[in-house]
Amino acid sequence: MTARRFVAPLLALPALAAPASVAAQDWRATCLAAGGGQERVAACGKALVAAPGDLALRRALARAYLDVGDGPGATGEYGALAADRPDDAEAWFDYGLALATDNRLKEAAVAVDRALKLNPDDRQIRKLAVLAYEGVGRHADAYAASLRLADLGDAIAMYDVAVWLMEGRGVDADPPAAVPWFKRAAEAGHAGAMAALARIYAEGLHGQARDPAAAAEWAKKAQ
Repeated sequence: MTARRFVAPLLALPALAAPASVAAQDWRATCLAAGGGQERVAACGKALVAAPGDLALRRALARAYLDVGDGPGATGEYGALAADRPDDAEAWFDYGLALATDNRLKEAAVAVDRALKLNPDDRQIRKLAVLAYEGVGRHADAYAASLRLADLGDAIAMYDVAVWLMEGRGVDADPPAAVPWFKRAAEAGHAGAMAALARIYAEGLHGQARDPAAAAEWAKKAQ
């Protein structure tokens, strides 16, 4: 039992109760802190009563819902933020992420469309776009999103572009065109791309001459 809870009943002094302003500050601090589970959700709700227009608190409440696995709560809060801030790419990204987490991929793809229009070169938005578009069968859009992400220097996207060129997924199959993307991804540190190059050079695939030395070098790096 805390000192306040022990002493206050004995002395019956209402003045010992925390002023409303202090309580509001405590709720805000708890709301904005990471973690906390349902306690954080409750604190955010109380803090927003005192400051209903506080953007940081609204985002924190939405994230708190997401953290405790409350999909409808998270999508509702993020959706309201996006509606209130139609030109805010971050708001639409957050909404799309919440929808995707709640397995509502069709709606997530629509939110991502809006976020990409507002901020086309944001890497996190493009990563979410690849996932959402693939999830709803928009393979050409997923390939385009990965291609732009690869151009921005993302090693995983470079590897994905190579694989999709090999498979003809979202783009016409063109295995020889995949090789330079495997090289770029490998040079950026992608182990899967290194292993792919090792096999390509070992077997002389996709228009490449057999090169045992290069194959051994990439295999060693992949390990």
